[in-house]
Amino acid sequence: MNLKLTQLLFELGMHIGEHKSKVLNVNSFFLLGVRKNLHIIDLNVTVYFLKNACNFLKNLGSKQSYLFFYYTNLSNLDKRLISFFIFHLYRSNHSFLFNNWKHGLLSNYNMQASDILVDLFPGKNSIKSNIKFTSLLFKMIYFSFNTREAGMRWFKHLKVIKKYWRFFVFYCFFRNLNSLPDVAIIMNANKMITPVKECNSLKIPVVGVVDSDSKSNFFTYPIPGNDNSFLIAAFLFILFINCYKKGLLSNFKY
Repeated sequence: MNLKLTQLLFELGMHIGEHKSKVLNVNSFFLLGVRKNLHIIDLNVTVYFLKNACNFLKNLGSKQSYLFFYYTNLSNLDKRLISFFIFHLYRSNHSFLFNNWKHGLLSNYNMQASDILVDLFPGKNSIKSNIKFTSLLFKMIYFSFNTREAGMRWFKHLKVIKKYWRFFVFYCFFRNLNSLPDVAIIMNANKMITPVKECNSLKIPVVGVVDSDSKSNFFTYPIPGNDNSFLIAAFLFILFINCYKKGLLSNFKY
């Protein structure tokens, strides 16, 4: 099984690292050498860490935990491919983000979501995370009309309640509103280390691909490999979702 997986990862180009000038000393444990000025990653080490990550996600599935996916390069792809990702994430009720990361996004959003939901649903003491998209839309429309002061222009009023509509837009990304994710899966961390550091500060485990120019010590479950390839990201995405579902199915008794 290891040979088949290693061969598959080799064909995907998982062993191709960054330029030799970009290597970090902390990553020397998974590097074999240099070929054509590119670092070569030891796929045996990759397989070992990949199995650890898969077992961790399978365990999270058995607990019905909440996953968060982040991949910055997806916005440049075909819309049909983006729809494929969104469909499976929505179906599994996980959160995701494909846009650029904003500082404090996870921590600030979690706090702001609670305050905004209290304003939108004042009659409820606690708001569940599984609010339907259509019901939230109608609630937003009603809230926009109901809170407008007499004589105030609509343009000025929309500026006042802008944060509520921003929240509504982000709801399609964050399905679980009242809780932080149990794990963050970050596909290309070399583009921006900020989300990894924010997850570290919030004590959220981080799973992700670590290239020769990424700091592996920030990851709870680092996976040495090429983090620039969409094919690798798509393969890992499907693999992680399936591992989670396998753990989820283990709870059902026939």
